[in-house]
Amino acid sequence: MNGFHGLLQILTLRCEAAAALLSRQLDEPLSHLERTALVCHLVACRSCRRFHRQVQRIRQALRLRNRLGPADNADDEGLSPEARARIVRAIREAQAIGEPPAGTGPDTPRDETLP
Repeated sequence: MNGFHGLLQILTLRCEAAAALLSRQLDEPLSHLERTALVCHLVACRSCRRFHRQVQRIRQALRLRNRLGPADNADDEGLSPEARARIVRAIREAQAIGEPPAGTGPDTPRDETLP
């Protein structure tokens, strides 16, 4: 990659690409060029800075919840029976019209209690 192409990528990063980089950096390190483009975009874009802060807050909240452990979260019993029924109903409706339900795919874990 020549220097001009890298500079062009830094200067023309769009919000969609910035959001993708912000999400990806949670799972893996970004290249130097990607980090530079993201930082430059965040300096110029208030909406993406806000999104970045939201992602950081969610990450902090999840870390705190994980540190508390299951004993401190004993009142959290998961989904209510009504919510489970709504999800099962939505899956059945999607299957009836031939659409795969949202969040399903070959890598999605399957709850064997569902039809």
